[in-house]
Amino acid sequence: MQQADGDCRAKVWRTYQGRARLRNQLPLSSVFALRQEQAKALGYPSYSDFILSSQLLSTPSDVAKFLDASTQKLDYAPWDMGRELQQAQSTKMVALKGSEVLKALFDHLKPLGLTTEQINDDWLRVYHHGRLQGELLISEGKHNRHKMLRRAVVGQQTGQSELVLKPQQVKLKDYQTAVSSLSAAIAQLSGGGRYYLNNSLELPQDGAGVGKAWLERYLAGAFAFSLKPAPGSREQLAEEYQQQLKVFRAKVALASFEAFGNSQYPQLHKAFEASFNGSWPEVSDYSYSFGAISDQGPLYYLGLWQQQLAKAIDVHTRGCNPAQLFDLLLVNESAQPMAARLQSLFGAADAATLIRRIRDANTQENRSTDTCPLPGSDEQYPGGQEPAQR
Repeated sequence: MQQADGDCRAKVWRTYQGRARLRNQLPLSSVFALRQEQAKALGYPSYSDFILSSQLLSTPSDVAKFLDASTQKLDYAPWDMGRELQQAQSTKMVALKGSEVLKALFDHLKPLGLTTEQINDDWLRVYHHGRLQGELLISEGKHNRHKMLRRAVVGQQTGQSELVLKPQQVKLKDYQTAVSSLSAAIAQLSGGGRYYLNNSLELPQDGAGVGKAWLERYLAGAFAFSLKPAPGSREQLAEEYQQQLKVFRAKVALASFEAFGNSQYPQLHKAFEASFNGSWPEVSDYSYSFGAISDQGPLYYLGLWQQQLAKAIDVHTRGCNPAQLFDLLLVNESAQPMAARLQSLFGAADAATLIRRIRDANTQENRSTDTCPLPGSDEQYPGGQEPAQR
């Protein structure tokens, strides 16, 4: 941030990104080779083709189309990010106690059919339309976070989660992590499956987490003020940068596990330049610089995809009763696969339709609608009436 010479900043940043090449090149090359052997033995041309075959985005081409649709070139380079943040102002927020934030969030959960029973100051029972979902233990800490203690399995065991909240929520990030942590807890408690594995390992993997991401967007409306960063603020710059960094990482991960000569991104320097203002001649070094490439690999796009798909659902279903969406996306008592649930929302669940819906949501986010695409939805949602009790 203190270096005035832009060329010097760029050289230092690029050298730092390549710091792990010598140490990681051999083991990561072994990972690539073993994954390729695994895919070939199963009849796939590459590990990317194999691991994506069971996902909603079932081919490397589908993932590349999604990543390209999520690419937005920033007008600064990564090595200038510190100076950009230093010059920007933070989003101003209203300070609230952790208990006040929790009350606002639980009040906003009531239209979904969720109620709580206070056992003591640190212990709540959570009910969905009168059925016990599980217990929520509340504590204070330095950071907002959620910890799963016991997963819910209908008819066998209720769930249990720990929710840690800061005593004071001051910054935008405080509110965002409080919403994310409670959403994770409610998602974990609300699974309507009768089998442990159905609740703990939702397939396809890029369909898992969409319900939680939708709930985060819903709970962000619990406050009289917005949980979006102010235009041009430090938080907005950071969010935009993180988004494009994840897009670029996902492109690197996808290309690294594709068959030689058949890559969606044969020239990674162009993928870098599509997101950032600057050039990186040593861009191949980046595959050695983030650990997720070895464990998530081509599935690195999951987090981006789940957030973007949840946004598309939110924008497309503004006329629906949110209780219907909660039952469909999180409870899912009938154990519908994600493709079937998306088809009920969008009319189709193929990759092209879902990517188009995501593009539409990015251009129509602020538009309102009074219709609901869910079949059998004979009333819109003007006031949050709860559906009939089961």
